Amino acid sequence: SGNIISKYDSKISSEVEGRIVDILDVGDFVRKGDVIAKIENTRYKLNYSEIESEIKPIESQLKFYTSETDRLKKLANNNNAAKNKLEEFESNKDEAIAKIKLIKSRLSSANDLLLRTTIRSPFEGIITERYKSLGERVSDNDVIVRLVDASNPEIQSFVQRSSLDYINVGDVIEIKLNSSII
Repeated sequence: SGNIISKYDSKISSEVEGRIVDILDVGDFVRKGDVIAKIENTRYKLNYSEIESEIKPIESQLKFYTSETDRLKKLANNNNAAKNKLEEFESNKDEAIAKIKLIKSRLSSANDLLLRTTIRSPFEGIITERYKSLGERVSDNDVIVRLVDASNPEIQSFVQRSSLDYINVGDVIEIKLNSSII
C-alpha cells in the first residue's frame, strides 16, 4: 500500500506585512512566476520614493566638491592655503560618496520590500488551500496559500521488512492503481 504525493507541495507565505488586495482561488492553476497574491504596497512605494529623494542633494554636493577639488589641485602647487582647502574638499567629497553608497543600499532594500508585495509562484502547480482572504492583513511569514505541483507525482509506498531482501536499488517495480499497472 502507499500514497501518491507531489514532489513539490509548499505553503506559500508573505514576506512583508500589509493588507491582501488580490489573491487566487482554490483550484487555480499557476505557472512558475505567476502572481499568487498582492499585498497593498502604498507604504512601500512611499518609503522607496522618500529614500530616492535623498540622493539628489548629495549628488549635487558631490559635483560641487569634485569641481572644487579639481580647481584647488591646480592652485595647491603654489599656495599652502589652497592645500588646506583642498584637503577639506577631498574629505567632503569622500563623505558625499559614502553617503550616496549608503542611500543606494537603503534604496535597494526598499525596492526589495516593494517587490515582495507581489507573491509569485515558485513552481507550476495548483492552489489547493487558501489560508487568507481578500482584505485580510498579513504579517511576515503568514501562510497565504498551499501550492501543489500535480505534474510531478511521487509514489510513497510501504514495504514489509521481510520483503527488503528481495528488492535492490535500480529494480523496476510494478505498481497497481485501481487494478491498472502504472
